[in-house]
This record gives sequence, structure tokens and C-alpha cells, in this order.
Amino acid sequence: MDALAQKVYDHTYDVLKALYDLDIHPRWVAIGNETKYGMLYDVGRTKTTEGIKNFVRFINSAYQAIQDVDPSMLAVIHLPNAHDEATARKMFDNLQKYGANYDVIGLSAYPRWSHLDVTTDANIKSTINTYMTTFKNLKQRFGKPVMVVETGHYCDQPLDGNRFLAEFMKALIADGELGCFYWEPEAFDNSGYNLGAWSSQTHQATITMDAYRGVKHTAVNKYATTQLSLPVDTLIYAPGDSIELKAYAKSTTKVTDVSKVDFFLNGSQVASREPQKNSHYFSYTTDTLPSGHYTFHAVAVDTQGHEQTTDTVSFLVGPVMVFQEQGKGFAGCSDSLAGVAQSVKHYTGEGYIPASSERKSTVSWNAQFAEVGDYTFILRYHTDVSKSVQIYVDDDDYIILKCASSPTGKWAYASKTMTIAEAGAHRITLHGLTNKGFPDLDFMAIASPPNVAMVQRGGDVTMVEGIRTTDVHTSISRVYDLSGRVVSPDGSTERLPSGIYICQGKKLVISK
Repeated sequence: MDALAQKVYDHTYDVLKALYDLDIHPRWVAIGNETKYGMLYDVGRTKTTEGIKNFVRFINSAYQAIQDVDPSMLAVIHLPNAHDEATARKMFDNLQKYGANYDVIGLSAYPRWSHLDVTTDANIKSTINTYMTTFKNLKQRFGKPVMVVETGHYCDQPLDGNRFLAEFMKALIADGELGCFYWEPEAFDNSGYNLGAWSSQTHQATITMDAYRGVKHTAVNKYATTQLSLPVDTLIYAPGDSIELKAYAKSTTKVTDVSKVDFFLNGSQVASREPQKNSHYFSYTTDTLPSGHYTFHAVAVDTQGHEQTTDTVSFLVGPVMVFQEQGKGFAGCSDSLAGVAQSVKHYTGEGYIPASSERKSTVSWNAQFAEVGDYTFILRYHTDVSKSVQIYVDDDDYIILKCASSPTGKWAYASKTMTIAEAGAHRITLHGLTNKGFPDLDFMAIASPPNVAMVQRGGDVTMVEGIRTTDVHTSISRVYDLSGRVVSPDGSTERLPSGIYICQGKKLVISK
């Protein structure tokens, strides 16, 4: 037995001295690995009193070798199953009884091997309480500090692993434990060892390891911060305008980066951009979009394959005419109903068509169609419940626009194409289709077919140097310049109603 104890001393000394010769100075040395039943079976197996005594001899031989190399190194006795306080207490009672020398109580704390669930906050708290109770009781009983020598979680559940470890280490720090080692973080997820924390796709750590940076994730899709910088919702572009769709994307962690940003128009991908050096902006530019309504969003993808989607914004491409409120409101919109401007973001004018309980609610405009063709009718609306609107042309032909419920605090769009069979002046009328009435309507727009002049307000008028409009409720016709001032000699000082217009390729926004 003396010879075997000497071999333990020699092996421990030789390994540590070789490390020191390479200028590597360990702070802790574990004497054996998870020595629940001792070591060097069968002579050092702790199922008998003699085995326990031999195990203590081996521990003390290794401890002396550690001291002889560097007395500042701490010797650790390492046991598995941190949830099993009774087994640990029995082992350390025996070590104390027979005079074992050591500095630190080391324990493995794997939720998997403890058969403890960490998929919810409540279960995480319960698991950590189980471990911390063991640590506190052992420290109090034996007067030694505790270290978590091994821990880990399933490599295919990085979010659960991160959330458990982040809370676990907070508790360990608060209780004064010496440290917490992950075993084995650099094992790839396809290595056969399913408690690693390294991605075989990216050759980088998963977010499990962010816990060691003090980062606790709340959702998998929070790998990156993404937002749209342009366009602002809502813009109207003249035909042929260069439209830059721009997104900002930046990783919120240090173990993953944004690998690309994909751009989508009307739900279809149109471009993919990789990051440029020292920039978090990604853009796609086009000048070939035909007239109509467009939605735009972007999707950021990080180097671990996780995605985050931006909000969706909308814009219009001309030739397009926006039919909006007259003055401060229309269709019976009172000042008391104007709160939509505060409750729904990015309202474009001063008044709006309010949601009505009357099924027969209507609003009308006169419009001039330069040519026959397929025109796109667009509604910008807000509604908490799905509603439908009928759009009539001269109380004859009509289309039905289904307006799905819109996101809280945001406007939504509905559009549909209708064939105008005869050029000239037509009366456009909106009807609330159901007993629920209208959605809140910001504006109606009509986009002209390619290479066709923009629809105009008013009756039998022509476009010369400005915008000409006929008030729906009167027969007075006026002509306005691009600043919104009256230029016809009728003595009126009224300005063009608030709204967004495109005239001769220029965008005009009239506000109060």
C-alpha cells in the first residue's frame, strides 16, 4: 500500500511540476474525478472501512505533492450529484474521521443527472434552491468552501441552459462559492456528448455560455437588435424615384454576429446583404417598382442561424392620388373623435373617418381618371376587429376590401384592383359593409397603371400646372399650385385640403 501511495504522490508531483516548468500555475487541483466510491479500486473503494482508510492515504499523498510544488494551490475533493446532500455528507464525515487533508469541497451540478427540470422559471428556482441547500449545509458542517467543479445542460437547449446558468451563478456569487466550471463547453453538438455548448455550424459558443458574461436571455430571437431606419411609414414616391430600403442590425451578444440581412417586399425576398466592415446598416435600393402599395420588412440572421424580424412599414409608389379629409375632418368627424391621432402612430392628417355603428355610413369623392385600365384602390385603416368596406364607382361597379384587425397602435393597409372601363369623371363612394361600420380610415389612395397619368381630384378637369379639385359637397372648382395655394381667380383663399399628393413627379404634403 505504501508503494501505491508513493505512486500517487509521484504522479501528482510530476504533472504539476511539468506545468510549472511551462509557466502554467493551477489555482485548484482535483484529487480524482467524482470520487463517490473512492479511487484506485478495489483497494481504495470506500465500501469497506479499510477501503476508506486507503482512499484517505491516497488523498493525503496527492495533497503533499501539491504542497511540495506550490502551497498556494488548493486541493479539491470532487463528488457527483450536488442534489444528494446525504451521500456527500457521509463521504466527508468519513474523510474527516480518518484525517484526510483537502481545501475545497467540489461538486458536480448537472440538472440532467439530478433529474431536475429547468425549462421554466419556477423549476429553475427550485433546482437552484436544491443545490444551494446542499452547499450551505456542507460548508457549515465541514468548514470548507464549495466549488461547482462540473455543470452543463443539453446542447440542443441553449436557451434553457443559459437561463439556468445565469440564475445559478448569481446564487453562487451571492453565497460566496469559489467558482463554477462548465464541462465540456467546447464539445460540439454533433460529437455524441450532448451536454456541450459549441455549435458545429458556426464553431462558436452557443448562448448557453453567455451566462458567464452575466447575460440572461429571455427569448431565442433576441440574438440581434434590428430596426428599420428607412423608409418612414408612410411615404409616397414618384415613378422612377430611387427608393432605399434600409435596416439596422447588431448582435446583442459577444459570441455571435449578424451574418446577413434579407429584404422583403410584399412578403417576397428581393435581396440579401452581408455586413460591411464597421457598419451595422444594410440596404437595398430600387427604382423600378410599378405604381401601387408596398410592404417592406427585413430579417436579420446571426452566425448561429437564429433570426429576428423587423416591423413592417408601408409605402406607395405613384402615380397615386391620396383622397383624405376636407379641412379638419369630414363625414361627420367631430373634434371629440380626433383622438386617433394620439392613439394610432403615424397618422398622416388632421381628421379621419371614424369607426361607425351605422351600416349605411358612406363617404364620397369625385375623381378624374385619365384613361381606362386597372387601377389599385388602397385603404389605410385601423380596426380592432375585422371589418369590410365596399368601394363603389358611380354607385355601380364596386369591390370589397376586407380589413383584417390591425396591430395595436398601428395603421394597416388593404388594397384591390378594379377595372375602370370609361375614362373621365367618376364618383368614388365608400360604404361600411357590416353592422360594425367602417374601420378608422386615414385615407383612400388610387394608384394608376404603369404609364398612365395619375388620378385627379374633381370632376371634368384637366391637369395643367397644378392640382385641380372639386369639393365633394359643392360644385366650386379650384386650381392649386404645388405649395397648396389657390391660383384660380375666384377670390378664394382656401388651401388644398390636408393630404399627400404627387404632382408632375413631385411629392406634396399639405398639413395645417
